[in-house]
Amino acid sequence: MMKILNINSTLEAITGGGAAERTIQMSRYLSKVRGVKVSILTLNLGITNEVKNKLADINLIEVPCINKRFLMPSILNKKIKKSILQADIIHIMSHWSIINLIAYFWIIRYKKPYVVCPAGALPIFGRSKILKTLYNFFGGNSYIKNANINIAITVDEFIEFANYGVDKKNIVLLPNGINPSLYEFKNDAHIRDKFLIGRNPFILFVGRLNYIKGPDLLLEAFAIIQQKYPTLKLVFAGPDNGMKNDLISESTRLSLNDKVSFVGYVDGKLKSMLYHASDLLVIPSRSEAMSIVVLESAITSTPVLMTNKCGLEEMTGINGAISVNPDAASIANGLLTILDKDYDLDLSGKKLKKYVESKFLWDDIVVKYVQMYENILSKPMK
Repeated sequence: MMKILNINSTLEAITGGGAAERTIQMSRYLSKVRGVKVSILTLNLGITNEVKNKLADINLIEVPCINKRFLMPSILNKKIKKSILQADIIHIMSHWSIINLIAYFWIIRYKKPYVVCPAGALPIFGRSKILKTLYNFFGGNSYIKNANINIAITVDEFIEFANYGVDKKNIVLLPNGINPSLYEFKNDAHIRDKFLIGRNPFILFVGRLNYIKGPDLLLEAFAIIQQKYPTLKLVFAGPDNGMKNDLISESTRLSLNDKVSFVGYVDGKLKSMLYHASDLLVIPSRSEAMSIVVLESAITSTPVLMTNKCGLEEMTGINGAISVNPDAASIANGLLTILDKDYDLDLSGKKLKKYVESKFLWDDIVVKYVQMYENILSKPMK
């Protein structure tokens, strides 16, 4: 039986974001494949009963966290060493994670094959540039460059790997996946009453309220189109990551308090209901490897307007989505286009759902993962 060890610093939904969700879903689907045993190595943070239930068939290895600010594991904890030793192949998720560096030490020590999926985390972008540069110097660069295979979730990520000195022949394209059954829940009246949205049409934003995700760009664009669409509302669904107070202040300055709602982090059935109830999802990201939120929205047949920094340009045009530059004026123009009476929102949503079902279902993607693992294990170690 092939033993796969997935490593991700946290499975906590709010702080872990897309990487946590990807780790959970990929592990669940891999565990269904005959002849595959899956383990997850992670820190003991945010491991709720809900997470444990999702991972009931998976060996969950929790390492004590001694510093939550930097997600610092107990370096001498024997679980890390033991989990590496017992695995046939290791799958390192994300980047900028200390547990990844520690795992890499033991991977080299025991000469284990491994793959890396940074999922868009490679660029040194945003805060902590000095710390990230040091991280790469002390091993981050090495474990990317020396991996048996590097996994890109979009074509754009090939360039990022090249910047780390990775040979193109050692990169494979395996996108994020989606589980359609998680997004079948609908209850328009309930979700509108729960979050006091009212009965008017609304635009939906789902994601962390931080600079990279661009909620400020969407708010500015929303203000621009108000005169033409005065009954339209805007709903921000996501945890505060440093921008909520500024967004509220800006909403007040623009006299939009009664039209803008902040509903906080949502997950599960509530998230599914929000997608179904909304008229349109907008992803105004300044930088993003591949937006899982776009896939989630599309599987509910909800139309999507996104920036051209979301890693999903293939979903635009004939496949249903609209893509614009990451600035307020471009987003506003995109909104005017997609909300126009001559634009067929229903058809757009149907096209998106059909495309996602053909390209991004976990049932299909895990087959490619297993084939990749088997191919690596069939070759002698470097």
